[in-house]
Amino acid sequence: MPEAAFLLGIDERSIARWSRRTPSGKGPLIAPSHDWAFSFHDLLSLAVVAVFRQRGVTPDGIRRTISYLENEFSTPRPLAHKKIVDALHTVGKAVLLRPGIDVTKSGQMTLVETVATYLRPIEYGGDFLARLWKPTRYVALNPKVQAGRPCISGTRVTTDVVASRALHGEPPKVIADDLQITVRQVTAASEFEARLRDGQGLALVA
Repeated sequence: MPEAAFLLGIDERSIARWSRRTPSGKGPLIAPSHDWAFSFHDLLSLAVVAVFRQRGVTPDGIRRTISYLENEFSTPRPLAHKKIVDALHTVGKAVLLRPGIDVTKSGQMTLVETVATYLRPIEYGGDFLARLWKPTRYVALNPKVQAGRPCISGTRVTTDVVASRALHGEPPKVIADDLQITVRQVTAASEFEARLRDGQGLALVA
């Protein structure tokens, strides 16, 4: 949970609220796929939930949205599905599914603003589920590489390892040669991790 909060730039208490059953017995918004460990698809789903909350959508509205999308598209992780994310919009406190169906209230028609614009480039597989998240040019998250931790694109080198060595004073050229990456990638990893430490989540870093 702390790692998910760090990567998304979200308060850990919010992640806890979204991933647990409420005192009144309502189910979690996004339950971890593996006990208390979030999967790659969970992380992406939490990012979309964060967008909804920033836009003022209520937790109950998000529950209705997820339930509707699970049934409509027969998928257990609808917020990590390309066809759904591309079609989702928000307007005011409502979440809409193109061509304008308000899925928080199941019906109302209105103008829309796309949710996808809040997320950095995401690549999807043949099953339309997210397979790669590229928050920056040089950084990618792939669930098949290092358990989905942020890595230098095209490598298994995690950004936190690179940034940690840089913070300890190792010259970029030494780090690059040792890890078989470029100096530009060393700089990019350090900048990426610094922005995460500043509270900029994956959907916000540039």
